Amino acid sequence: MEVLEWLQVASVSASKNSGSIDLTFMLYVVASMLIKKSRYLLAFFFSDLLIACSIFDGLQEYQIYLTCFIVYSYVSCYAHTLKVKSACGIMCLLDLILMYDALKYGINGTHGELETVIYQSIEYLAFSAHLIIISALLPFGRIYDSACDLFSNAFRGKSNSSYIPFFWYNIHKVQSTKQKL
Repeated sequence: MEVLEWLQVASVSASKNSGSIDLTFMLYVVASMLIKKSRYLLAFFFSDLLIACSIFDGLQEYQIYLTCFIVYSYVSCYAHTLKVKSACGIMCLLDLILMYDALKYGINGTHGELETVIYQSIEYLAFSAHLIIISALLPFGRIYDSACDLFSNAFRGKSNSSYIPFFWYNIHKVQSTKQKL
């Protein structure tokens, strides 16, 4: 019983801390499985690792943003469409803006007490940039075609069954007798 209580407490504390990161990670996993390329998932994982892991505490904030800029610029070089290159370019631009913000308005390259509007909305900006990348990666046309094929096959199997015309005939017969009454 103690293990179950510990798991419940651990899951509640984990869900309070990283809601958007978990959602973004799952969206990257789905996108990577659909397009069969994992470089975007690895870029996200590496940038999240830079921010969250205590090994990199010695790096200043502008160095972390510069490293993220380098990672996403490398990923954008190997992007397979112009839409994905543009989305990675948006992430690179965001990293450059955050790096400039940390250098100009921070104390020794790290944000101090002076927090700008950009720094206050950093989570929303990063989440939006990641959503732009994920939406550029997803093959919406292929997903739509697969869904249409699924429904088409389901209805084709239903209409080719021999019991359906018999069922429709009896329903029509019952409805016509009710109208006569």
